[in-house]
Amino acid sequence: PIARPVDDSVVRKMADSRMLLRRSRGFAPAPVAVSDISIPTLAYGGDLKGTIAVAQRNQVRLSQHFGDLASLESRAALERHIGDFPALCRAEPRAIACDRHPGYYSQQLAVESGQRVVTVQHHHAHAVACAAENGIGGDEEFLAVAWDGTGYGDDGTIWGGEFLRCHGGDFQRFAWLRSFPLPGGEKAVRDPRFAALGCLHEAGVRFGDTSLADRLTAEEQRVAQRMIEQNVNTPRCSSAGRLFDAVSALCGLCRYNEFEGQAAMALEFAASSDPRLSPYSFDHAELAEEREIDWTPLLHAVVDDLMKSRAAPALISRRFHLTLAELVASVAKKADCPVVALTGGCFQNALLLELAIEQLRAAGFRPIWHQQVPPNDGGLALGQAVVASRLLSLQTD
Repeated sequence: PIARPVDDSVVRKMADSRMLLRRSRGFAPAPVAVSDISIPTLAYGGDLKGTIAVAQRNQVRLSQHFGDLASLESRAALERHIGDFPALCRAEPRAIACDRHPGYYSQQLAVESGQRVVTVQHHHAHAVACAAENGIGGDEEFLAVAWDGTGYGDDGTIWGGEFLRCHGGDFQRFAWLRSFPLPGGEKAVRDPRFAALGCLHEAGVRFGDTSLADRLTAEEQRVAQRMIEQNVNTPRCSSAGRLFDAVSALCGLCRYNEFEGQAAMALEFAASSDPRLSPYSFDHAELAEEREIDWTPLLHAVVDDLMKSRAAPALISRRFHLTLAELVASVAKKADCPVVALTGGCFQNALLLELAIEQLRAAGFRPIWHQQVPPNDGGLALGQAVVASRLLSLQTD
């Protein structure tokens, strides 16, 4: 019998370094050194790309990957890990850390544990995981660009296009992408065309004036429009991941996500490598007052390129990535933090990561990114464990 199943690890080379997309065989449970860990803590991670972590004596050990908690097998693996991983690490946790999403199975287990529970905001956990593996201590302030598909926000909406100013065990939401409707909720996650419909509605662009009109039936368009207008099963999100999905769908690169991230991957791989291309015009002048970043001019430019200039998806994708990298540097200048962490599932995109690093370095910042721990939800437990241990240490002091 297999006593402790361990998946294969997945590694991608980008930015002249190795990035772990799945940290498992050959890498787990090697410790990550963190200088200010004193309170033993067990972190339950998230419901996607499940891992747990044990923090104690200035180090955090992250378990191997055990899958998404939508399946009963993965839930059983999580419970088994919770039962024996602390003993394997010779730890006696004094608290449990978990995501703030009230619908997460991992959070339900934490609450039912009977132990002290510290909930950690999803993108804050991403940010601290990146900082911790790069040796940024709790007494250092940094700006985190936390971009992914979905994360439960402190205001009850879906976040995913976040700029967080982080220090110690706390954070401030410095800036964020303008939110938009997702008609169908989870359906829009699986079908990027519906994410595109939500973005077009928010930007005031008629469906019929875009290439999307040929890829959706009149009935699908009518139903989506009614859902948005009547706010039925249409959550709002500030997700950079869904913005990638929308542009991919508008370019005709992905009709349906057969696996997580397919539309965004198609957009990355389609991008031209022509260095002469320039980013879309994007005015960030009002950010200091509003802190909400209006991406609708970018979407109008994409639609204009598609419908008027008949530009190829490769050119649009390249300019889209360039614009987002320029946005990262622009917000960093306003935040004025020397260190900028690039984290979240969107930074599994090599083109986005490398362009953002280039822009940040040119502007005089020190960019940091993931190499030991995944930027996706497989790294959440590390961030949760560090945040919770720091908060508990402050309360003890």
